[in-house]
Amino acid sequence: MPKWLKVMLIVIGVGVLGLALLVGGVVWWASANKEKFAATGKKAQEDGTRFGATHTKDQCVDEALSHLKDCGTFDFVCEGGNKIALASCMGVARDDGTCKDVPERTDIFKMATWANDECARRGFRGSQPCGRLIQAIPDGCARDPR
Repeated sequence: MPKWLKVMLIVIGVGVLGLALLVGGVVWWASANKEKFAATGKKAQEDGTRFGATHTKDQCVDEALSHLKDCGTFDFVCEGGNKIALASCMGVARDDGTCKDVPERTDIFKMATWANDECARRGFRGSQPCGRLIQAIPDGCARDPR
C-alpha cells in the first residue's frame, strides 16, 4: 500500500471519529438539558401571552427585538425562547395591521425577502438573528383567532 494512501486513510479515520464524537456530544448535551429547554419554552410562551394580552402585534415585535439584543450571536436557546414568546404574543395581541402584508410561510423566497426588509426597516439590517426571529411573525399571525 502506498504511503500517501495510508496517510489519507488515517486522516479520513480521524475525521470520522471526530465527527462521531461531536454528534455524540451534542446528543448528550441536548438530552441532559431537555428539562431546561422545556421550562424555558413554557416560560417564554407564558410571558408572550401575558404581554400580548395588553399590547398590539407591532409592540410584540418591538418587544421581541429588544430582547433579541440580550441574546448572544450564537445563543440559539435564547433566540428560540424569544421566537416562542413572539409567536404566542402575536396570537393574542390586538390587531393593528401588522399581519396585513406578511407573506405566507410556505412562500420561501417571498418570506426571506420580506424578513430581510422587515429587519432593515426595524434597524437590524443584515442581522441573521433578526431574520430568524422575524420568521415567527407569520406563525403568530396564523394563530390570530380574529
